[in-house]
Amino acid sequence: MYDALPFMAWLDFKGDAKAMKNTQKDLDYIMQTWLDEHRAKADQMRGDAINNTRDFLDVLVMMEKTGQFSSAIKDIDTTIKALALTQLVAGVDSMANTMVWVLALLLNNPEMLAKAQIELDTNVGKDRLVEESDIPNLKYLQALLKETLRMYPVGATLGPA
Repeated sequence: MYDALPFMAWLDFKGDAKAMKNTQKDLDYIMQTWLDEHRAKADQMRGDAINNTRDFLDVLVMMEKTGQFSSAIKDIDTTIKALALTQLVAGVDSMANTMVWVLALLLNNPEMLAKAQIELDTNVGKDRLVEESDIPNLKYLQALLKETLRMYPVGATLGPA
């Protein structure tokens, strides 16, 4: 309706704008909490800060503390949260795309699906979920994932450069 009558957009009949604002506030709170935790950890670090960095947010906090951000950036918190969230979302999206391809290929190849199921039942069993310690024993599933990444690499969805 807002497309046909743009002047009525302020009414927000379905509550979409309110829901998006609430989601943004929740996400900002989560990201700010993570940032505060990493800053507190950086303040407690002893010795060489470069050797103590463990993730992307640690690196961004270290860059902030050493003055490596441009002086043109007025709101460092927003910049750091935006960079970290971009990396987080990009990683989740590419992983989700790969999993969709793996499942699609398995559903279109019942023999491979049966082989994967047998490997899971043999190495993991039906009574528990797969754990990280099980991964070295799941050779066939590893091969399926590698073949999927070979056939449908994540970067290929970006289009021509």
